[in-house]
Amino acid sequence: MKNSGKKYQYRTFLDELIELFKDDIPGEIKRWGIILRYFLILIPFAILFIVGFIFYIKPYPIKPTYLGTGQPGSSYFILSEQFQKYFKKHDIDLKLVQTPGLDQGLKELSDDKFIVSASFLTAGIATPGQYPNLVSLGSIQYSPLWLFYRGQPQETKDLVSFLKDKKIAVGQPGTNTLKMFMNLLETSGYPFQPSDQFLQLPHAEAVKQFEEGKIDAVFIIDGIESPSVKRLLSVKDVEIFDLELIDAYVKKMPYLVKLQIPEGSISIKDTLPNRNVDILASTVTLLVEADTHPVVQWLFLKAAKEIGSSHDQFFAKPGFFPAHLDDTVALSPIAKQYYTSGFPQVLDYFPLWLGVLIDRFWVLILTVLALGLPLIKLLSSVRNFPAQKLIAEYYKDLWDIEYKLIQAQTLEDTRQFAKEVESLDLAVQETWFDDGERRDFFTLRRRIDGVIGYAEKKIRQLEKSPSTS
Repeated sequence: MKNSGKKYQYRTFLDELIELFKDDIPGEIKRWGIILRYFLILIPFAILFIVGFIFYIKPYPIKPTYLGTGQPGSSYFILSEQFQKYFKKHDIDLKLVQTPGLDQGLKELSDDKFIVSASFLTAGIATPGQYPNLVSLGSIQYSPLWLFYRGQPQETKDLVSFLKDKKIAVGQPGTNTLKMFMNLLETSGYPFQPSDQFLQLPHAEAVKQFEEGKIDAVFIIDGIESPSVKRLLSVKDVEIFDLELIDAYVKKMPYLVKLQIPEGSISIKDTLPNRNVDILASTVTLLVEADTHPVVQWLFLKAAKEIGSSHDQFFAKPGFFPAHLDDTVALSPIAKQYYTSGFPQVLDYFPLWLGVLIDRFWVLILTVLALGLPLIKLLSSVRNFPAQKLIAEYYKDLWDIEYKLIQAQTLEDTRQFAKEVESLDLAVQETWFDDGERRDFFTLRRRIDGVIGYAEKKIRQLEKSPSTS
C-alpha cells in the first residue's frame, strides 16, 4: 500500500484551544465592551464594592512596623536587627526604634501617642491585664540575670551577704534590670533602699567602669551574645555569682527559670567558668498591638523560628524558641494557631501575603468554589441580558417603523422609513448574541427583511404612481 504523502501534525490541547478562540477573541472583547457600556451606571458601584472589600480584608500591610529595640549593644537590639533582615527578605518594612530599655519600648508600644507597634517584655515585669490592647507572639529567648564580680569565687552564695560593702551597677532608673534587682532583694527579705552603693547606670557605662575597676560588680539582664555581656566575660579574673537557694527563688518567682553554665563552656582555653554555675533567667516575649496585620505576625513568628533554630544558641536547644512560656499577656489568635498546629502548609506554596490571605479566608474561598457553577450561570446571564433586552427593544423599534411605513403617503416619507429599517438591520447585525438567542436573532432578521421588502415594494409603487410626481 502506497503512502498517500499526507503529513499529520500532532497538536496539543493548548494549540486546539488557541485555534478555537483566536478568531473570536477580538469579537469577545468587543462584546464585553458593549455589555460594560450597557451596565455603565453599575460600574462605579462595582468598583466601590471591590475597593471596599479589599480595604476590609487588607491582604497586604500598607504601613511600616516599628519595633522597640532596647539599648544599643544589647541582645535585644541584635535580635531586632535579625528580625529586620528577615522582614527585608519578604519586602516588608520593619523599622527599629532605639529605647533606653525594654520598659520604655513597652511603654511606647502601649501608648497610642508613640509609633512603636512591637516590642519585648521581660517575664516578671508586667502583671496580667496590664496591657489589654497588646497581644503576645510567645517567648523568643532566655534573658539571664548576670551578676559579675572580680576575684576569687565567693565562699558565700547568699545574695545579701555578697552585696555588702560593694559598689554595684544595677541598671538605669525604671529599667527592667533595676526592677528585677529590686524584686530579687525583696524576695530575699531586704527591700531595696537607694544608696551610693547601688549605681543606676546605663549598661555601656556600667561595663566601662567595671573594666576600669571603678566598681566591684555589675548586675545585668541580657543574652550571652550581647556585646555588653561579652565584654564583661572578657574582663580579667571575672566571676559569675553562683546564687544560693536558686530553686527557692524559682519557687518564689515562678516567671524565672534555672539555667546552668557548665564548667569551661564559655571558654575551654581559660576554663571559664572554673566550675558549674547556676543562674536565674527570665524569658523575653514579643508583644504587638492587637490589630497588627496577620502578615506581620506570621512574619515575626517565622523569623523567630528561623533564629531559634540556629545551632549557636548557648542556653536553648535549636528549635526550642519561639515558645509559649509566659501568660502575662494573652496570645494573639495567630500565635495560638501556631502553637496549636504550627505554620499553615499553604505558606509553603504561595507568597506570604497570599498564603496568609488564603489561610484567613479559606472558608470563604471554599464557599465561592462551591458556588462556582451558580456564579458562572449568573455571569452568563449578566453577559446575555443586554442581548435579550436589545432583541425586545429591536422588535419594538421595528414595530414602530413598520407602522409608520404602512401609514406613509409620500415617497419621501417611505424612503426615510426604509432607511430607518436598514439602519436597524445594521445595528442588529453588529450586536453580539449568545448561542441561546440565535433563534430569536434569525427570526428578527427575517422579520426585518420582510419589512425591508415591503418598503422597497411600496417605494416602487409610489415611484410609478402619477401622484408622486
